[in-house]
Amino acid sequence: MLSHLTDLPKLRDLQSRCITPENPTGGKGMGATEGGGWKGAPFIRPFNKDTTVTIAEIDDPGTIRHIWFALGTERGAAADYEACRNVILRCYWDGQKHPSVECPVGDFFGIAHGRRRAFTSALMTNTNGAAMNSYLPMPFKTARITIENDTGYQTDLAYFIDYTLGDDVSDSGRLHALFKRENPVTAGADYAILPKVEGRGVYIGTILGVRALDHDDHIDTWWGEGEVKMYIDGDDRHPTIVGSGTEDYFCSASGIEPHATPYSGAPYCHGRLFSCYRWHVADPVYFQTDLRVEVQHMGNDMRLIHDPRKRYIERIDDCASVAFWYQDLPSQPLPGLLGRHDRTVNLELQPDEVALLSSKWETVS
Repeated sequence: MLSHLTDLPKLRDLQSRCITPENPTGGKGMGATEGGGWKGAPFIRPFNKDTTVTIAEIDDPGTIRHIWFALGTERGAAADYEACRNVILRCYWDGQKHPSVECPVGDFFGIAHGRRRAFTSALMTNTNGAAMNSYLPMPFKTARITIENDTGYQTDLAYFIDYTLGDDVSDSGRLHALFKRENPVTAGADYAILPKVEGRGVYIGTILGVRALDHDDHIDTWWGEGEVKMYIDGDDRHPTIVGSGTEDYFCSASGIEPHATPYSGAPYCHGRLFSCYRWHVADPVYFQTDLRVEVQHMGNDMRLIHDPRKRYIERIDDCASVAFWYQDLPSQPLPGLLGRHDRTVNLELQPDEVALLSSKWETVS
């Protein structure tokens, strides 16, 4: 982050632009045209169900610097999780036919399970539980961004996209983001946060949401002992990078409680639901030919703490994730996105969550 601060005073031959619903091309001198400059039109309102809208189409090289989304629904907090999981963001770079980013907006902005909580991190913020912000740099030669309303009902969407034109993007990878969910995970196999991708790139972040499930052989056991493994450039049986537990990967220890730091955090830990993020800003993971990222679904039965051979057990939980990485193009198509039902099933808000999530101003820190 310090490099950004030292770069700020430099004078550059770049053009700053902003795309909004009232200035969809980011045209110079075209902002505040509606309402005579008094009050603009930041919304897609209504954002009808079963609709896909192109919100950005840029034909010259540049870099997206910031995206702000505000997603609204009249159905209240009890249905908000559906909107977070069923409004879909897609980004297409440099004319590639398939998206490099295909992700529910909530999960993309660090909100697993659709549980919005205010938090601040280096790359994503949710400033009051309503406004979602991304500061991930997104370089491109050309860019097209779409948003799909797959909720089954009408919503509202406000947005702006801040970007620069004139950047030299010749040596930059393009942002990729993959959403996955396994409900439940497959017994006997690690959960693949990022199935094997081929190319040259750098892995820069993970969102992980866990819904801890009870089974007869691991009732009330801690879920987060699984090791995150990164298989780099031809690794087969054993990874090059491996940690000592899921909570350790998210820079915590001895469990996970609600917190937010620049590079790691857990904005939501309530009941059986956990939402965590980890940004590899200071420790990016570079790969030259291929990469895959997996996590064991392993628990810790503290009742057996004095028997290390038995205390660690395989758990079968509900896991959802977003993997973030940059890589060269062309890149392979992402695996197909889950359908609406599979994205949201079993995530209905519980009575004690409604009041908690309605208090948007309580910030995790």
